[in-house]
Amino acid sequence: MTADKINIIAENIPDGFTSKKLSPPAVVIGDSKRVWFPVDKELGSFIHAYKNPAFGWHSAAIFAAADKEIPIALTGEDNWVFKAYLYCLNQKYRDKNVLEAISLASPEMKNIRNIIEALLVCKDYEDTEKIGHVMSISPKTISAYEKLFFNVLDRRNDYSYIKNLVYPETRMVEFYDGYAKREDVSTLLKRFGYNHSGDELLFLSGLPEHKLVEVPAAVASGRLESVLMTQGHLLTKIGFSNQTQNTQAIYHARSVMAATKQGGQTNTQDVPMSSVSELLSHTFTDFARADALSRIEKKKKSKEVIDV
Repeated sequence: MTADKINIIAENIPDGFTSKKLSPPAVVIGDSKRVWFPVDKELGSFIHAYKNPAFGWHSAAIFAAADKEIPIALTGEDNWVFKAYLYCLNQKYRDKNVLEAISLASPEMKNIRNIIEALLVCKDYEDTEKIGHVMSISPKTISAYEKLFFNVLDRRNDYSYIKNLVYPETRMVEFYDGYAKREDVSTLLKRFGYNHSGDELLFLSGLPEHKLVEVPAAVASGRLESVLMTQGHLLTKIGFSNQTQNTQAIYHARSVMAATKQGGQTNTQDVPMSSVSELLSHTFTDFARADALSRIEKKKKSKEVIDV
């Protein structure tokens, strides 16, 4: 849903719903399991509405509960929001794909939902047909879920919006100790999909028919070294070089540098490091020693020329 449509809907949210408790119709899963989804009550502001990826579902439920018409024509893929609105208005307007999309948003479908959302932020999987095929789910259901609960496809070029879904606290969180343990699987998968390919994501997700494309050891090693050096460089640039915690990236970069200088054999055991400042001190000392030797060699050559 575009910003213009969201703005019109947000401006026309019925009065009273910013404080009123609202429970849209439940969806029955299996024989008796009933699932309800709460509705955000602060959608009266455009900024709040725009940053909410599930605005489609929330707006449909609110306008249906108020028995008011949605103030804008919802055509194309946005028609899924209108179909959800009809279902909330009267459950006789049941749409198979809308019900399946709502079911995907239930806690029982968390693992499948995590993969779908991660694929939706992949640069090479922005097609609901493609996602539906690899997930063995109707593409229409994927499209309905995207419009109702994780609207990203028609907002792909709004980088601040996508970034806020993937890195709300910026990439800095990846530099802190305990990052992998602290973040949930859903967040880690979204970030992997955002940064890498959909096929790699599917392999990481455990789908057996998707195998990781093997690359030569030298190529893989070069890529890994590049990542480690880049992260270490970033940490140094933002002022982490004199810190004793959350600086593993600099340690790894130092190991790569040491291995390169030693002809590919890493050996840092003879360099005890109590802090990154000490680590960098050793590195810069090596550079200074090399520079001094170079200067001495140049002076020797200069003296030989004079003597001749």
